[in-house]
Amino acid sequence: MSMREIPRNEWPAFLESFSRQHRQWLVSVEGWQAGDSGESTVIEQQPLVEIAADPEDGPSIHVTVEKTGSGGTITDSLAAPARLLLFEAESGSHEALEIETEKGRRLRLRFRSAILPEMVDGA
Repeated sequence: MSMREIPRNEWPAFLESFSRQHRQWLVSVEGWQAGDSGESTVIEQQPLVEIAADPEDGPSIHVTVEKTGSGGTITDSLAAPARLLLFEAESGSHEALEIETEKGRRLRLRFRSAILPEMVDGA
């Protein structure tokens, strides 16, 4: 697995494209704070709605997933993001996306099925 840091000036366009490619993919969202002993799963296997950068809001990044069965959504907003990391398999498929804030909070989205987005027909 390789890791690639997305440059800050590319965040809005990258996240818009990434959200479009992965909309409705099942994700698990893990979060932790720097210095914590380990990760904790916040959301498990829910459809991704959107990941969006909001440069006007401090800036911030908002992650929204569906709540299966309830018809609602869950949004986690990360204020003052510092790094955006994309984890890819050797094949180039997206395995995870991690957001790290200036205060050391991290949120990682892991995809249930790591395949190349162009391999998913019509989704």
